[in-house]
Amino acid sequence: MASGATDQDDSTGVGNVGDGHPSLTQICNIIVFLLDTVSIETYIETSSEHLPTLFQVMVTSMTQHLDTIPPEVLTTCLSTCRKVLARVQPAWNVWDVTEKLNKSKLDSLSEHTDVAKLETSTDVAKEATESELS
Repeated sequence: MASGATDQDDSTGVGNVGDGHPSLTQICNIIVFLLDTVSIETYIETSSEHLPTLFQVMVTSMTQHLDTIPPEVLTTCLSTCRKVLARVQPAWNVWDVTEKLNKSKLDSLSEHTDVAKLETSTDVAKEATESELS
């Protein structure tokens, strides 16, 4: 290398600007680099909207081209998908969902208890009526 610069393999490293379209491995390397260096906590939409969309696009693209992606590149893609998915945050609040589930269970329990009380009071009234008639 006469110029002193290190040329990176097109399939594993990130190519020079203007070298043409990046390879799939290069795109994965860029995504991982950005995930590692850029603070995604700055904007809440990043982890609840943009990263899920990126993950969906990645999985869809890999699925469509699964038969043409070499195994070592597929491994890199799946590793990148795992890293993207690890940064994804649900758009809903877990505590709200838990609270709604608990409220639903309590309402259901209350409904069953009310029915049981109604049946018990109906049975008591029926027994009282039968004892008066006898």
